Amino acid sequence: ADCSYRKTILLGVIIRRDSNNKREKKTKMGRGKKRNFKHKGDDKGAKGNNWSQRRANKRQKTEFREWKFENIFFEHYYRNQLNGLLTNDEISAMFDCLKTPLPSTFRLNPTFKDYEKLNKLFENLPYLKDFLHQVEEVYPRQGSEANQNPTEDTKNADNDTEEQKAQTNTEETDNNQKMDQDTKPTIDQEPTLDQHPKEEEAEEEQLTLESLLTSSNFHKVTWYPQHITWQLTIGRNRLRKNTELRNLHKFITKACDSGLISRQELVSMIPPLMLDVQKHHLVLDTCAAPGSKTYQILEFLHSSGNDDDDIPTGAVLANEIDGTRACMLTHQLQRANSPTSLVVNHPAQCFPGLTGKCGEKVEFDRILCDVPCSGDATVRKLAMKWDDWNMRDGLSLHPLQVKIVRRALQMVKCGGLVVYSTCSLNPVENEAVVAAVLKQCKQEGIDVELLDTHDRIPGLKARKGLTEWFLYDENHEFKKSDKASDKEGSPLIHYGSFDKIPVDKRGLYRDTMFPLKDENGKDYPLDLTMRIMPQDQDTGGFYIALLKKVAVDEKKAEEARLAEEKEAEAEGKPQKKKKKFKKNVENFAPFDTSSIEMEWVKENFGLTKDFPEDLLYTQVDNDKKVYLVTPGLKKIMEANDNSEGPLDSIFLGVKAFQ
Repeated sequence: ADCSYRKTILLGVIIRRDSNNKREKKTKMGRGKKRNFKHKGDDKGAKGNNWSQRRANKRQKTEFREWKFENIFFEHYYRNQLNGLLTNDEISAMFDCLKTPLPSTFRLNPTFKDYEKLNKLFENLPYLKDFLHQVEEVYPRQGSEANQNPTEDTKNADNDTEEQKAQTNTEETDNNQKMDQDTKPTIDQEPTLDQHPKEEEAEEEQLTLESLLTSSNFHKVTWYPQHITWQLTIGRNRLRKNTELRNLHKFITKACDSGLISRQELVSMIPPLMLDVQKHHLVLDTCAAPGSKTYQILEFLHSSGNDDDDIPTGAVLANEIDGTRACMLTHQLQRANSPTSLVVNHPAQCFPGLTGKCGEKVEFDRILCDVPCSGDATVRKLAMKWDDWNMRDGLSLHPLQVKIVRRALQMVKCGGLVVYSTCSLNPVENEAVVAAVLKQCKQEGIDVELLDTHDRIPGLKARKGLTEWFLYDENHEFKKSDKASDKEGSPLIHYGSFDKIPVDKRGLYRDTMFPLKDENGKDYPLDLTMRIMPQDQDTGGFYIALLKKVAVDEKKAEEARLAEEKEAEAEGKPQKKKKKFKKNVENFAPFDTSSIEMEWVKENFGLTKDFPEDLLYTQVDNDKKVYLVTPGLKKIMEANDNSEGPLDSIFLGVKAFQ
């Protein structure tokens, strides 16, 4: 007891040795005190903390280890999984590509009236160089550094789509315990990498605006519709920090703020293209934050059809479980000034059903499921994943991904499309999820067809989905930094079937992770799905599957739902409470068009009788702001009072009057 007491006392004591090692000075940190803090009255009232200078000195003294792109488990896992899809040379080329920084890409907004003129500006490189030299006069440099941009960290949301999703979800461990997705941990930041290590090496080479704006370094993406997407061969961090490229960076930033362009990773533009969105469609984005794909869907909603000046009649429902990310999503969609958008806050796997006034189901024409994933195909942007990668990330997220897609197929109308996509290379998160969804939907009375994705985007280089894959576990006799030649044996333990997995290790494994057969004993046509490999077009990795709901047996579907609820009660699973973010949730109601305020609006703005007054909404707690919506969005708002509970709305339409 005496020893324990002495140890407890020493925990609150700081021992410092002087340079001569002659004595020990013990100082206790009292409650509320800070290190080296001088109180008022000392040194003429100066605090003397000088924390920023101490941090600068510490950074100068810090010696970081040499970064190595090595992870024996990561490399062996994907060499085995992709062996039937790629040759050995192609796999080696893939790993070499993953060790390089990701190029920067941006897309012109086709709803902008003069977007074609802006596109021609980028095509004329000599004129573009002269134009960018004039940006210095419009936006003169501020401060001592040419690349100073205090708001830059808030402007990269569009280009960080998959990285943020990866950071949000890679450390989730057991999704049966994380049903509500109420915790979104971030990636460990030690050691901090402000930019890709390869970009730091490339900075030693002087890059000028003239050398960058050449046909080999700055080119148009030919497979994107209307040819409005452009790619720079340098990474976004190098573009931001290079003083010679300051004018180009300033122009891209200002154009993005104004909505003329959108910065987004090239492969993340593919899933919305698969949806084939039309003006009248009701679209649901189940996991929408940070909003680049949702913004792209809004572009399609406004630009599709013969007359681009017509306001669309459809709507886009953007869902995000995390309150903070939902606010980020709102900020991105406000750039569009579209009356079609609604941001809500719900778990995607148990999204509430919508019921109309007459009791009919309100179903969606298109649903995008860009689900949480391990994000191991984003290592070109997130170099830390080389060291952080492990197989448990994909195993833990598999059940959640299956539930999200199943729920989407329940809410889409017959004949509607559901796109499933991940920024992962792992077949457990890709093909295994699609096969499990097809099998479970068939058992529930939902007839789903897997469509061919390879002929929908001409010119896009893509590989077929895997039809065979394997499940492994890590051999703990190996370390991530080991090389295959250093030790005998394999760093991976192969499991041929679920029965061969040791009982004590079955916690994260599911039988749906193994290749499945349909009711006739045949393989599912998973080769119709699409894999984007990084080395093919100098991009990140991606996986896309396109599902079509053909028909549904209502009686069988209801029996399956009741059986699932009964099974959950028998197992004694406690019902999870949904985490609420009430500080962000807003309640909207139809605006009273007979009010005095509406009479004032009509008189001062000269509204005619053709103005759709029935499409005006206002906040319940703040009726000073009036929002305009589309008929499709009004249909969703009218179905808000449904039996499964109202939608937790955060943002609605476009502000019309205030």
